[in-house]
Amino acid sequence: MNPNLRPQLRELGDARAQLRREEIALTRRTRAAALEAARAGIPAEHIAQLLRIRTATIEAWIAKASVPRPTRESETRVLDALADKRLRQRDIVAATGMNQGTVSKVLARLANSGRIERSDDGTLARAA
Repeated sequence: MNPNLRPQLRELGDARAQLRREEIALTRRTRAAALEAARAGIPAEHIAQLLRIRTATIEAWIAKASVPRPTRESETRVLDALADKRLRQRDIVAATGMNQGTVSKVLARLANSGRIERSDDGTLARAA
């Protein structure tokens, strides 16, 4: 393999990973803004037009956010660990005694439902 290709491939891989992280963050912000707009009474069609995404996507986000779900024991353990403090994922794993994969899935569910917030520095906290 050409020795000049290895650093170039690594750089492209790093750039791609960074873009993916930014895409995920942008999607979360977009979803939160869309739900806030829907709660303010703006029709899904108008929200979709402003955000330049499909109306069906907005409607799905609204439906998912409005369906009450019982809190799972794992979610309760994570939320208890986050009571009045900001923690990193590894700290939540240590505090709850749950494995890393489970904590990761629980955090994704809680973030998607708006019950926790992720900050730019990687810490997590209960949503206000």
